[in-house]
Amino acid sequence: MEDIFLALLKEPSVVNLLSRIKVNGPQAETFINNYLKLTPPLDGATVKKIPFEAFALAAKLHNHKIGSLMLLGGLLEATPHNNILQAIFSNIGLSAAKLELFAVWLLDLDYDFPSSSISGKLLFCLRQAANLEQTLRLFF
Repeated sequence: MEDIFLALLKEPSVVNLLSRIKVNGPQAETFINNYLKLTPPLDGATVKKIPFEAFALAAKLHNHKIGSLMLLGGLLEATPHNNILQAIFSNIGLSAAKLELFAVWLLDLDYDFPSSSISGKLLFCLRQAANLEQTLRLFF
């Protein structure tokens, strides 16, 4: 599980996501590498669930491919609650709902949250921020 997370830390869409939520990817990578030196890896049964969780997320969000953000979502869902990755996700504020919102926005997916939901309102704001970023060359 941790090795998959380390690989995802190098993917541009995950780097973009982490930078937008103010997470230092290299520090997370160093932390996980140090953790792996101290603990044995998990069994493979949990790892086998990740592609199915990623596919379920891609289908839900109308994504036509299972890319790195979908795999991160699969990892988020499949990782046991007592695993170090869940502690990391919690500490950086990454939840399944936030990941869905960022994936729809960053990948420009044809998925709309209910307009009265907080996610729908946030998606509208994120899309407006993207327009400002392009126009004014700012980074939100």
